[in-house]
Amino acid sequence: MTHSESALGAPRNHSAELAACEELLTFAKSKLHPWSGNPRRRVHDGILMAEGARATKSYQAAVALCGLGFGEQAAMLNRSIFEGSLAAHWVADHPEEAARLFERHQRDVQVRWVDKLTRLGWADNLELPEPASARERRELQDLFGAHGQKLWTGHRTSIT
Repeated sequence: MTHSESALGAPRNHSAELAACEELLTFAKSKLHPWSGNPRRRVHDGILMAEGARATKSYQAAVALCGLGFGEQAAMLNRSIFEGSLAAHWVADHPEEAARLFERHQRDVQVRWVDKLTRLGWADNLELPEPASARERRELQDLFGAHGQKLWTGHRTSIT
C-alpha cells in the first residue's frame, strides 16, 4: 500500500472519530466566535483569549492532518496545545504576574527586533521605540535568556 492509499483510507477507517473531533471543534467555535461574555478589561483577559484562539486553530489543524492520514504529524501539535493550556491555567491563577511578564516579554521581543534591524542597516528610515538601557537589557536577559529562549511565563513545561 502506498502512502497516498494509506492517507486516503484514513477518513474511511476513522470516520466516526474524525466526525466526533469535528463536532467538538464546531462546539468550541460556537462558544468562542459569537463571544457575548465580558469585554476584555485586563491584560490577562487578552492573553487567555489568545491562548484559546491559538489552541483552537492548532486543534483544527491536527484534525485536518488526521483526516489526510498524517496522524503522527498531528500528534506533534499536541505539545503546543498542552503548553498553551498550561499557560492559560497559570495566567488564570496569576493574572498580575502574567500581565507583567507578558508585557516584559513583548518589550524583549521589541528590543531584539530593533537590535536586528539596526545591525542589518534596515532601521535608518523607521520610527523605532526607545532603545533599551544596559540595565533593562540585563533585566530582560535574566527573565527570558540571552537569546530569548526562556518561556514568557518563566516556567518550564518539561521534566528535563
